[in-house]
Amino acid sequence: MRILITGGTGFIGGRLGKHLTENGFEVVLGSRKRFNPPIWLSSAQTVTTVWESESELAKICTDVDVVIHAAGMNAQNCLADPSAALNFNGLATARLVNAASKSKVRLVIYLSTAHVYMRPLSGFIDEKTPTINTHPYATSHLVGEKAVLDNKSSTSFQSLVLRVSNAVGYPTHSEVNCWDLLVNNLCRQVVSNRTIKLDSTGSQLRNFVTITDVCEIIYQIILLSKHNNLPEIINIGAKKPNSTYAMAELVQKRSKEILGFTPPITTKNKENRNETQDLDFGSTYGQLFEKYFKNNYEHEIDILLAQCKLWFADKKI
Repeated sequence: MRILITGGTGFIGGRLGKHLTENGFEVVLGSRKRFNPPIWLSSAQTVTTVWESESELAKICTDVDVVIHAAGMNAQNCLADPSAALNFNGLATARLVNAASKSKVRLVIYLSTAHVYMRPLSGFIDEKTPTINTHPYATSHLVGEKAVLDNKSSTSFQSLVLRVSNAVGYPTHSEVNCWDLLVNNLCRQVVSNRTIKLDSTGSQLRNFVTITDVCEIIYQIILLSKHNNLPEIINIGAKKPNSTYAMAELVQKRSKEILGFTPPITTKNKENRNETQDLDFGSTYGQLFEKYFKNNYEHEIDILLAQCKLWFADKKI
């Protein structure tokens, strides 16, 4: 089976390419920039994604069975330029889906975000929860989702949206734009500054999911899609939330094991650390994938710390 991953050198895209290759699929990595097969996945094919041209997108979708759309603007860039966010997360996604459909791609999987629901996530959330977040990151992804789900050009064409919660894991290379994400940032702080600094009390609850679990769920979805009709929208997240302080403590603990020292943790108003909100992020379709969630944060953090040491030991932040 031949699989095209847009954003194939990105945070989730790169790891996903490795995971699917290890499971026997032929992987094509797509990126806006022309590039050779990367050292971390030398067996992959590479293609240049010309997002402005549907005909060029159709060319890279030729002879592809599954398209996984993992490219997108991050939250910070969306806020800085909402128009660009709409153009890329929304309109470029629509062009890709149309191109994939015309090229007779069997399945398109769109990696959206759990943050379409609200900001911050709180209370009980499943796929039926209203999407009320007005941040450009959320609204632009919703436009992309609509383009994916509205394409009914063929009965043999399947499409679905994965709303992924806060991903935890190591990237395939140091240039991946992932160092503002909480756990990645904490691990880089440890290596560069030998401390952990939270710009909050640490009491906020978040749902964290490992990239390993995300990749395995997507692999299982591809297998299921051969024989079953899939739901249109699936939430991907862990069963239980963690506070940001709890994740900082886990990074602190693993630093002792991997790096040989225990970095201090500082927070704002640390005496007021009681968690003040509820969060139950789940999925109506949890029974389909529950056994594949390992929630092995330690494994992800251990490799992340080791990679940060390799990449950033001499770079203060």
